[in-house]
Amino acid sequence: MDAVIEAQVSINSSEFYPAGVRFSSNVQHIISEDAVKPDPAWERTDSNGHFHAFAEGSRDGAPMLGRDRETPTLTRYSVHVECDGSCGGVCEGEGYDEPRWKCAICGDEVEPRFIADQEARTTGIPVVTSRSVTVTVQGYGPLPPIGQQENGDGTVTLSSGGEPARVTLRVRAGAGELVGVGYVGPVIWTYSRAAEVQWKVAVEGGPLLPRLGAPALQGAGR
Repeated sequence: MDAVIEAQVSINSSEFYPAGVRFSSNVQHIISEDAVKPDPAWERTDSNGHFHAFAEGSRDGAPMLGRDRETPTLTRYSVHVECDGSCGGVCEGEGYDEPRWKCAICGDEVEPRFIADQEARTTGIPVVTSRSVTVTVQGYGPLPPIGQQENGDGTVTLSSGGEPARVTLRVRAGAGELVGVGYVGPVIWTYSRAAEVQWKVAVEGGPLLPRLGAPALQGAGR
């Protein structure tokens, strides 16, 4: 899954050069035969008149005042269940923890209703397993001073102790800005005119993240 944007890029605090930025991600579909999901039709009023229903939110998100983001009116906790052998040895005799819920105000026990997640059980839920960024920068004149090494074949390798040089990046597009690091690949000299030389270099790595206080870049992966 790729997304490409046009931007202005600075390498190691250099001037800004025109660049193409490609955000790539690998996605794996995870299948679970027992997967369930919240029932959007479920609602409950406990014995003290407190209303409960599922809310929009990630089940994997950070707790919100001790509660799941998808059940903001409930407190989730776990009860340990000893092994009774019905699992066929899966728990290796250690038992398991069973989730329970209670009202966050009065403590009444409440059991939310979950239904089969057919997508997760069949095609699987897409999960991003890795992300990478490739920044292709073009410019005229001297390169930033980051350990250039002539290869003798029209290219230059930017290296540091035999390893590709690691550099800082600033990526601007519109009002947004991303910052991060990357490894510099070979430099391709594409055109010479008088004392100026046009060059192109690809910097790979990531992640590039939004600079604090700057708007997010449209089309940029996270």
